[in-house]
Amino acid sequence: MSVAAVLRAILVFRLLPLCAYALVSRRASPLGRWAIVLAFAALTFSARSDPNSGQQLISAAVAYAYFLVVSVAGFFASRARWRGNTRVWSGIAWAFSYMLVPALWWEGNQLLIAFTLGWEFSLAAHSFTMEARARSSSLAECLFFILVDPSLVFTERATFESSPALVISATRASIARCCLGVFALGARVVVDGTLLSEAWSLDEEAGLVLVPPAVVFLSRYCAQSGLASFQLGALRLMGYKLGERYHHPWLASSPGELWRRWNIYLGSWVRRYAFNPVALGLSRALGRRRTSFAKIAATLVCFGFVGLLHCILPWLMGTTNATPVFWFVGQGLLVLAWHGLAGVLRPRLNFERMSWLARPLSALAFWSLFLASIRAARF
Repeated sequence: MSVAAVLRAILVFRLLPLCAYALVSRRASPLGRWAIVLAFAALTFSARSDPNSGQQLISAAVAYAYFLVVSVAGFFASRARWRGNTRVWSGIAWAFSYMLVPALWWEGNQLLIAFTLGWEFSLAAHSFTMEARARSSSLAECLFFILVDPSLVFTERATFESSPALVISATRASIARCCLGVFALGARVVVDGTLLSEAWSLDEEAGLVLVPPAVVFLSRYCAQSGLASFQLGALRLMGYKLGERYHHPWLASSPGELWRRWNIYLGSWVRRYAFNPVALGLSRALGRRRTSFAKIAATLVCFGFVGLLHCILPWLMGTTNATPVFWFVGQGLLVLAWHGLAGVLRPRLNFERMSWLARPLSALAFWSLFLASIRAARF
């Protein structure tokens, strides 16, 4: 399956629950409802030449039927009284239900698409289980948050504001945002088809020489930010507002700033459900005097956890590769080292008065190291 076919299939998978919501929700405006339905129809019609398109659509329907059943079970589980460590048992249960079970009957690109959805659903379900106890949430809120809303933290979920049919400018902005997402996804297809495929079809070492790391970074960013823009525009058409997922990461001048701008939804989830509990637990176990050590350990644990998320799919598809874990742990070490070095140099060099020079130099040094790490990791 080509890159374009995979991206089109992912868009179909993403639009299917939103299309179902648009047809049954009373909140949806007529304009937003039919815009989503027509977009879904256009994507499925564009794949008519693909002999596997019908099978993919059936697979999407079956996958969401399964995810719907699991999400309903998650709703009732959030009201049960768990014994022991709720955070650990909840995470294990949803990881098994949303990621490992689909791997038993899917393979190849279907597993790739299902896993892309499943890991986000598992994180969202965990957040709902941890947060919804203190709130009177309905089953409809649970299903919308897990299956439709792309955010991963329940307290930061999309909020309904107004019907965009009443505000023409909002409707135009929503459609423009969807088009921007499609354009970014198209750029990913062009980059992969012209610059990456030919180079990576050669010898592995030659591919590293021919493909600049900046091109690899651009390809990944176009794919992920394009999908995020499409989702935000589609939600806005339905009257929902949600914060940005990628906030101009190319403007970062330090490792910490990059990861605060990159995939904000996942970063917020990791900070809330991984970093804070680990840092707090270590601080209590080691004493308040070891708070700095606890934060350092929690940072490395969180980066290792994100790397593990990137390893699960290759492992399910039969490829053993632990490179993402080591790469992300290395990024955590870079964040810590950069923060420590900045704390030493800032009072001595007076960065505040020389910010016009310090920030560009910091950005140059950081991006040189970051792109070098991409080349070394052979992404």
